[in-house]
Amino acid sequence: MRVFPRRAAALVGVLIGLSLIFSISCGRGKTSRSESEKGTAPAGASESARTAAGGPGVPASAEGSATAPPRTPGARAAAPAAPGQPQAQGQGQKPPQPITVGEKMVVARINGKEIIGKDLNRAYISSWRQFVQSGQILPEDQQRKLMGQLLDAMIGNELLLQQAVSEGIKPDQKAIDELYHKIQSGASSEQQFQQALQQMGITAERLREQLTNNYVTDSYVKKFAASHAKQIATTEAEAKAFYDKNPDAFTHQEMVHARHILRKFPPNVTDEQKKAERAKIEEALAKLKKGEDFAQVARTYSSDNTAAKGGDLGYFPRGRMVPQFEEAAFSLKPGQISGIVESRFGYHLIRCEDKVAAGVVPFANVKKQILDKLSEDKKQKELNAEIDKLRAKAKVEVLLKFPEKEEKTSASQPKTGEPASSTG
Repeated sequence: MRVFPRRAAALVGVLIGLSLIFSISCGRGKTSRSESEKGTAPAGASESARTAAGGPGVPASAEGSATAPPRTPGARAAAPAAPGQPQAQGQGQKPPQPITVGEKMVVARINGKEIIGKDLNRAYISSWRQFVQSGQILPEDQQRKLMGQLLDAMIGNELLLQQAVSEGIKPDQKAIDELYHKIQSGASSEQQFQQALQQMGITAERLREQLTNNYVTDSYVKKFAASHAKQIATTEAEAKAFYDKNPDAFTHQEMVHARHILRKFPPNVTDEQKKAERAKIEEALAKLKKGEDFAQVARTYSSDNTAAKGGDLGYFPRGRMVPQFEEAAFSLKPGQISGIVESRFGYHLIRCEDKVAAGVVPFANVKKQILDKLSEDKKQKELNAEIDKLRAKAKVEVLLKFPEKEEKTSASQPKTGEPASSTG
């Protein structure tokens, strides 16, 4: 199974990288994990890791997310990685560094159009960061495989772009300007935007160029999908057959959706400090007993990083939170508020928003998701076949070469990140 769709654009890496830089610079880059969580596991897995754990193509739960309930209520938590899958990063374990190739190295040439190492590195490192942030370790051999797959996707995207141009598809400059300004507005200032571009090793002009190319390619893909509507269409019978063949993908643990208010203990908390935090949490509880809105009280009183979201923790299964918090949260009925709960993090007040019992998600609840997934798979299959046809007619040179492993190299051989030969 491919990690990247073959029409994935290099632009994806740029947008991911810019969003990460903007969020970190604006103070939004910290994990949204609550202080109620154990802290021994990542707050959430990457979408690809979730898919591997939760079943083929089925969105897993929004565990730890405070923005939305699970699309498939309470899909299973991540299982141990299967052979060939990235391994979960252990606590305190330093992840391997990302591999790179020489920035000026030509890694591929498609009908004379060159892809250089700088663009491949940028796209790859952005994707690699997602794995690391989700707690996944990528050994060097898997990194090489991943980079090769990403380059294959970039080649496919270039072939589609060239075909789109040959068919006369033109960009909508107004739509591109709107998207550019939307990306730009993600920065807190023009200075931060320029700094982010510099960190990514890309100019504003190059960003516009990639947005334009992506628009043209997407327009071609939409046209292609419309002309292959019959091949892409999926019936309810096909969706039901998929559902019946993949029962594990539609089972879920008991889940609770909760909000909380936390008065956090400082390090080496003293009795006086605990007394002060107790007074604050009692003040918050008094307001709740008077009928004030829990989310608003959380915004005012909570010292947790979920305060801005009204203390919303999203859905989570057993085993995610510290024991005292978990016991209280799972004992509540929807709409109920706990008494004061003490954990090693501080004093909590918990409100149960919703509970989902362990079981199997009914077909009716996931039918649309399955139909969409199967149709998307069919579209990708047709598109891959089209890319293969375009590739067969094109002159494609794959020039990416990795150096031999260090123990097999001599002082005269190229260093890591440089081409192993002079080709290209």
